[in-house]
Amino acid sequence: MRTGGERRRHMIDPRAPDYDCPPSARRAGAFVYRPGGAGEGDPQVSVVTPCRNCGPELLSTASTVLGQSLQNFEWILADDSTTDPAALQRLREVSASDPRIRLLSPPPGGATGPGAARNRGAAAARAPLVFFLDGDDEIEPTTLEKCALYLASHPDAAFVKGYNVAFGADRYLHNGGFHEGRAFLHDNRATVCAMVRAAVLRDTGGFDETMRDGLEDWRFWLRCAEMGFWGGTIPEYLDWYRRREQHTQRWPAWHDPRARDAFVRSIPSLCPGLAGGWFPPHPREEVMPFSGFGDAPPLTNPLASAKGTRRVLFIVPWFTMGGADKFNLRLMSQLRDRGFEITVCATTPGDQSWLPEFTAITPDVFVLPHIVRQNEAPMVLRYLLGSRRPELVFMSNSELAYACLPYMRRHAPWAAFVDYTHMEEEGWKNGGWCRYGVGWQELLDLNIVTSEHLRRWMITRGACGERVEVCTINEDPDLWRVEPGVREAQRTAMGIAHETPALVYAARLCEQKQPDVFLRTLLTLRRSGRAFCAIVAGDGPDRAYMETFIREHALDSHVRMLGSVPAGRMPAVYAAADVLFLPSHREGIALSIFEAMASGLPIVGADVGGQAKLVTEACGVLCPKGLDKEAQVAWYAGQLSMLLQDPGRRASMGQAGKARIADEFSLRAMGDRMVGLFDRARGLAQRSPRQVPGQRTCAEIAMLGVEYMNLERRVGELECRLRSAPAEPRDCPAPLRHLMADRANDALKRVGLSSPLKRLVARLMNRGEK
Repeated sequence: MRTGGERRRHMIDPRAPDYDCPPSARRAGAFVYRPGGAGEGDPQVSVVTPCRNCGPELLSTASTVLGQSLQNFEWILADDSTTDPAALQRLREVSASDPRIRLLSPPPGGATGPGAARNRGAAAARAPLVFFLDGDDEIEPTTLEKCALYLASHPDAAFVKGYNVAFGADRYLHNGGFHEGRAFLHDNRATVCAMVRAAVLRDTGGFDETMRDGLEDWRFWLRCAEMGFWGGTIPEYLDWYRRREQHTQRWPAWHDPRARDAFVRSIPSLCPGLAGGWFPPHPREEVMPFSGFGDAPPLTNPLASAKGTRRVLFIVPWFTMGGADKFNLRLMSQLRDRGFEITVCATTPGDQSWLPEFTAITPDVFVLPHIVRQNEAPMVLRYLLGSRRPELVFMSNSELAYACLPYMRRHAPWAAFVDYTHMEEEGWKNGGWCRYGVGWQELLDLNIVTSEHLRRWMITRGACGERVEVCTINEDPDLWRVEPGVREAQRTAMGIAHETPALVYAARLCEQKQPDVFLRTLLTLRRSGRAFCAIVAGDGPDRAYMETFIREHALDSHVRMLGSVPAGRMPAVYAAADVLFLPSHREGIALSIFEAMASGLPIVGADVGGQAKLVTEACGVLCPKGLDKEAQVAWYAGQLSMLLQDPGRRASMGQAGKARIADEFSLRAMGDRMVGLFDRARGLAQRSPRQVPGQRTCAEIAMLGVEYMNLERRVGELECRLRSAPAEPRDCPAPLRHLMADRANDALKRVGLSSPLKRLVARLMNRGEK
């Protein structure tokens, strides 16, 4: 695998889709997956493409098939009676370009049409999984691998596909799929670009070969449903569906309302079982607790890299906006520019809205909750380690990574393992991620932290100081420069008057960032008559609270809620502001402070974590420790009031902050420091290898970790339900309370919790009865 090129591709971003950059586009950048041996034997996946007079687009399709992260495949080109000599020559050239490609000639007098061609290709397939791909469509680099992993993890799923992007003559995003179930009785919610088990194709008889004008894929999905087969959807845009000017001529049945209506009316006779109200269930995500996972990875896919290339596996919680996620992006960019190959694995459910930001750096990105059931996540981590063979594993803020650490070390003895922590959290798990770092230090080669403050904290908790190193997160002022006129344009777009000073609150909207203190400070400023506007750039669990507070206290004219902002837009947001205001309750060193200082903004923040090492009196002010919230609000309001009416002081502080970042906290320095620490971790792993338990013990630890996280999730769901339940249990009908108690007790029994806790649940559900 190799990254390169000036303009690297993004997986399409639903917030700002770029339909002119399909996977085959030149500006997608070069990232080459190469088979790494063990290619003997049958392929893991058979790609089947019906071809009838395919145009030059077949070459683009070929580039996306050959560029797959799953390299153990075969590609079957099923010629559907091609008559154009140029198209036939193109088929021959493509099939001769790689030994994994086969060209099937049409049998004399045989059936024609896309359904017949797909059936012939599927019959010739050697793999247990068949992926259907038309000759003018394209797929993302990880499509085959993610679909194969999904089916390996969901044995009751007959097929799977992702969301799709329509491009060409018509452009749109389609997030329909098999998760919509019964909606297929009224409309075809999925394209044919999907992976199907070969056994299902045999059992159902495949596609209806009499349907040559379209709808044959819809008919196939309904036939599968009628026979009890159904599938799942990966919530990522994995395939690109080319739309043509003459689309209505090519598939007339699709675009003739009468033909479509006639097909819908025929469904009850074609599928009488479905017409009666039954529909196959969705693939199960829940499994019996302590089911564990298999003894061997689900796929065989060793990949090779260019000589001298270094590989790193990042294990992170999610791709959701936050300072830690931004830092991961910065670090990955630094490593990429130094020639590293990067694989990224997210382990926690979430909105994953920043997935496109990460695929801009590397296409080798996996969201485990999208593709596998949680009990099998450890096995997928083991699979990725064996497939990519990274020299180092970088863990940050992922509970699953810590739970699987012994298991990963057992199966990847060549790799060094480091973790990176941003701050201590005394109120969460008695220290949060730093406590995890201390507890697992004997299996980590190195702990890396954001500040000397955090290093001292870990040492006082029992960590060996020789294995704890500091690497600050840093920034680059060049990344935050904007063109002239951007400030005025942004302020105009947000309705901020030229003369009104603006402060920006750039953060994940959660308790850690004290949104209540932020809003109460704004209220104090408004009551004092101070003119200002506040820009809130971020999203999170406290957004609804903030919006309610703003509405109830008539702060609407003073606050601009932007929601989640793409990383590329943040320089313009900072340019529109005059001060960063971030009253955090706890931090390591907030990344938004680095960003704001690099943008030339003065800082009003909190003296928590290591922030005093970055924010000096010349570039900002920090609220003293130990103040209660009322005192904090008064302090922040006073400091902001002085800054907002003193543009000269704001300018001098901003310039001092920008110079401090450039001189002492540059991104390049961070990249150099981190690579040096990676080298140190590798040296330690070779000279003083960590002692790892036996294979079965490691697997048991990983399984216990998964079950702990499952239980934590279930408790969180129960807490949310209890919060939304009636204030008094007697307001809830007794039968419903009894049902809730039964279900809660069943869940507790399945995870092996004690009977006293089950009795407590029953009492909570039944209090209020006489």
